[in-house]
Amino acid sequence: MTTGVQMQARDRCFCEAGAGIAHSDPEVRAGSNRLLETAEALTDRARRQGTVRADITGEDVLLLSRAAYETAAPMGEGAPDLWRRHLHVIFDGLRPEAARPLPHPAPTSAQFAAVMDESATSSDASALRSEHNSAGRRDVS
Repeated sequence: MTTGVQMQARDRCFCEAGAGIAHSDPEVRAGSNRLLETAEALTDRARRQGTVRADITGEDVLLLSRAAYETAAPMGEGAPDLWRRHLHVIFDGLRPEAARPLPHPAPTSAQFAAVMDESATSSDASALRSEHNSAGRRDVS
């Protein structure tokens, strides 16, 4: 998880691809699916070992890793390692000690995939509007 957040902090394109912006590309989508499968397998192993809360999913881990970067992003170069602080807060929250019931269930795999698809579609539309505007035409959206 630390390496993933570090990659997001160093490379915004990596972050955007992970968020679904490039999911219309079949290779990126396949890589994203493998990432989700790996996250779920590792999270399942950690749950069985008792090192993470029993109610944490692979989807949770992927979304939380994005959160660690996004919360620090506004500070930019002023505090380039701030994401490490937020990641450690997340790690503490993932531990099973003193865990309390969560107020909302984790997204299902289908919900997660639907959001990624929606993100890719809206990003494609946004890119088309941008191309349209840069060609000197008026945006009608």
